[in-house]
Amino acid sequence: MALRGKAVAAAVLAAALGAGPAALSGAGGSMSGWDGVGGDQEAGAAGAGGQVIRVAVSADARETGAALVSMNYRLELARETSAVPFTLLLFAPANVEEIWAQVEGEVLPVRLTGTGAPRLVGEIALPAALASSGQVSLDVAYRVTDAVREDGAGVRVGLPMLAVDWAPAEATPGMFQADVTLPEGMVAREIFPVTPTGGTTPGVARASLQVLPAVVQVRARPEGSLGLSLPGVLELLVLVVVIACGMAGLRFVRRAR
Repeated sequence: MALRGKAVAAAVLAAALGAGPAALSGAGGSMSGWDGVGGDQEAGAAGAGGQVIRVAVSADARETGAALVSMNYRLELARETSAVPFTLLLFAPANVEEIWAQVEGEVLPVRLTGTGAPRLVGEIALPAALASSGQVSLDVAYRVTDAVREDGAGVRVGLPMLAVDWAPAEATPGMFQADVTLPEGMVAREIFPVTPTGGTTPGVARASLQVLPAVVQVRARPEGSLGLSLPGVLELLVLVVVIACGMAGLRFVRRAR
């Protein structure tokens, strides 16, 4: 599986949002296209803030190397909210190179206000027309490098989630939904820390959670393989030990008779 080129990734993300990117080359690296400055400065005023109603994630992890992540946020804005603050935790070796944002078809400036490893901190400026309270649909997309790695016969996917720094309106099941497209023929064996949904459909990992996690991790194996995970192996070993102890005890009892 070949690494998708940066230009191709940028084109796909741009097509998804209908606009060009705001790009960066990782925490501590050079940045371009950001409406703001780096460093440890505090985020700009975000007004009264708001609440997160739901989050839907769609990720393309079909090739070894980079993954493309698209997030749709349904937000409830308080009055005079001028920006949406966010935090993005980075889990080595994954890194984020480009971020796009738009609302109702309008491309939004993404301001980076902090790049201290292992996280990125910033905000997405909102149009003045959205200053009044109400619900909006915010689309965010970004490219994650080193997100998809070979893991024996399978793959391991690590996707940091861009988290809006507002509390959820309600922590109800399904508030967070993730759909990760895997390499052809792969079946998800583990999805952390979310609850797997939709069974073991080849090529797709679906998950749900009551809150937004900082990262979504998937371990996948070829369809039809045993694919025992570490917890599964440990459980199997415990079962073997229990059975062995039981058989030894039974023999001891029989000899005592």
